[in-house]
Amino acid sequence: MSEDKADLPPAQEINTQAYQRLKTSIEHGNYTSLECLPLEAKGIVDRLTADLTGTHTAMRVTIPEVGKDYQSVVSDFTSLAPDTARGEIKDRQSTSQNFAYLMEKTSEVNDKPVLAIIENLQYVTQGRDDLIRAVRALYNARALNSSLKKLTFLLIADQHPTSLLKDMMGTPYNIGTSISLRD
Repeated sequence: MSEDKADLPPAQEINTQAYQRLKTSIEHGNYTSLECLPLEAKGIVDRLTADLTGTHTAMRVTIPEVGKDYQSVVSDFTSLAPDTARGEIKDRQSTSQNFAYLMEKTSEVNDKPVLAIIENLQYVTQGRDDLIRAVRALYNARALNSSLKKLTFLLIADQHPTSLLKDMMGTPYNIGTSISLRD
């Protein structure tokens, strides 16, 4: 028997202006961070991936509340990547090198731009600073590698990625477009 509609929670209203800014930013290939609550993120990402289905290849990794470490996030992206990109992963290389190779190769073999989504970034346990810095390194590498120009990231957290860094001595995530649903 199906659930009665009266038993379902009300649908989350999506801030139309913030959503349009988000969609436009992604369409322009900008690395983007979205500040919102986890319950808000799911509806927004569902809508965004549906709206961009014809124009982008979306790779969506959602971090559960109990969290994952950096290596597990890379493993999740690996499972979503094309077989040819998976072949670039090598056991003897660092997590950051493997992540960079995977995303570069995924961008190369896809006809459409690749949108890599990390939802609930705040729940990444060990290695969150390294993950944020790896995303920044991929952004910087666009200047030297044309296939990376087809790669964009959407980082979603309950706060801005720079606020999530423990070690502020390194290079923070201060690239791209930042959108907050609290604006």
